[in-house]
Amino acid sequence: MKFVDSRATLLAIVGLALLVGCQPHGIPTPTVVAPTRTAFSPTRTPTVVWFPPTATPTPLPTPFFTPTPNLAAGKGALLWRADFAEPSNWWSPTPAFGSFGLSDGVLSLTGTRARFTLLVLSRRRAGYNFYLEASARPMACRNGDAYGVVFRASAGARSYYLFGVKCNGYAFVEKVTGQLAVPQADEQPAPIAPGSLVTAVFSVRAAKQKIYLALNGQALFTLRDDGARYGRDGVGFFVRPATDDGASAVFTSLAIYALTP
Repeated sequence: MKFVDSRATLLAIVGLALLVGCQPHGIPTPTVVAPTRTAFSPTRTPTVVWFPPTATPTPLPTPFFTPTPNLAAGKGALLWRADFAEPSNWWSPTPAFGSFGLSDGVLSLTGTRARFTLLVLSRRRAGYNFYLEASARPMACRNGDAYGVVFRASAGARSYYLFGVKCNGYAFVEKVTGQLAVPQADEQPAPIAPGSLVTAVFSVRAAKQKIYLALNGQALFTLRDDGARYGRDGVGFFVRPATDDGASAVFTSLAIYALTP
């Protein structure tokens, strides 16, 4: 008979007890989550509208264009042409504002007082209805300096019209009564480059109460003159300096024509 070593048996029993005692207690049993099945939702493809409807545009009104008046229409026979050789044919109602002179077939005007107008008028009269053509060229042209023609001037130049161009490139028309100058229309861009020393051709057609004005063949202004019919038949030229540096211009032609019916 074989005998088991009691010490070995005891050690085996103790080791088994220790092994059982080391096992963890209270560990929760893991919950098994069943996989969720996600329902498939197909993506909707947008419908492309190749020719979308558009609002019907409101028709624009048909533009109405006023034809440019032909200033030379009705231009009749030549009544007279200015003589720039005889000083006695010219006079100035405003000699304190500058000087004028005749030389080499041209009339020169020099204004010396800022914003004051030097007038030089012909002693010949234009009548009430007429067509006027005149040529002028500035000699020194600063921004606000102005030059041009005078028409329908009364005796003694108490009232008159000025049709001129400024050296900033704008044309204007004024009616002067006494010392008061009243613009008759908004200034208009002139067909002359600002500051250029080129010849400007002024045209005036005065037909009863209607006055048409053009510069270098471009119609710029149409006026209505309700003033007295008689005693306003003077014509001439002017310069108006913007500063005390003065302004000067030469006038090379002036012709007055009759108007035909």
